[in-house]
Amino acid sequence: MQLIQESDNYTKERYIAFIDENTQIEICKYPVLFGYRLRAGYTETINSLGFYEIDICCGQSKEMFDILFNKIVSIIKNNPKDDVFKGIPVFSKIKPYYNDQDFLTKIENLLEK
Repeated sequence: MQLIQESDNYTKERYIAFIDENTQIEICKYPVLFGYRLRAGYTETINSLGFYEIDICCGQSKEMFDILFNKIVSIIKNNPKDDVFKGIPVFSKIKPYYNDQDFLTKIENLLEK
């Protein structure tokens, strides 16, 4: 899976990846009032319904965003092509994500697979 940076008028950091000839996903840094969210989903669903498979609060730290971004990309690469978001929590219960120990444990467990 290769990430390709796309131009985007709002997020400025939007990437797409082709899972196969019929499946494309997007991963983006989405700025909000108190920092950033990491959002990712199937392009077709995002465009038609505005629905993301994952939407995680990263707080104000770009470094913490980058750490999670790299972990999520690694998980997606290792997941089956027919369900690239399998097992990834949709969001953390405690915001930002790095304050949620259960969320961090789930992410680390997925990385170990």
